Amino acid sequence: MKKRGFTLLETIIAISLFSILLMAGTTILSSHIRSFRLVSEKTSSIQTIQIVAREITKDCRLSSNISVAYNTAVLAQKGSTISYDIKDKKVRRRKDSYTAYLTDEGEIKILEFKLLAPKLLAFSVDGVTTEVFCRN
Repeated sequence: MKKRGFTLLETIIAISLFSILLMAGTTILSSHIRSFRLVSEKTSSIQTIQIVAREITKDCRLSSNISVAYNTAVLAQKGSTISYDIKDKKVRRRKDSYTAYLTDEGEIKILEFKLLAPKLLAFSVDGVTTEVFCRN
């Protein structure tokens, strides 16, 4: 009479194969999660750089005069003055007596300004350099 069921050897082989497949799947999944996290962080960093660059560019184009001193850009507009610098590891924008921070702490590490010509400003945000000309 034949008994139904699995032998001990068959059960051990099945469990071993299942374990190998599970480990391979876990490795692939964790690799994808790690890649997704890195891409998300890089995307967030690029977006922050773009936001800062867009604000500085917009204000610079509306300015009539630019001065750079001690890594601070001062932009003269009609009836107001706007300045940009890094304070407490955050990008700070000051317009007259109003102060706003464009980033959270640590999002931007380097903000550099250089006046290339009387109305031509070059600025670098974490190594991404932009040149902008005053239009007014």
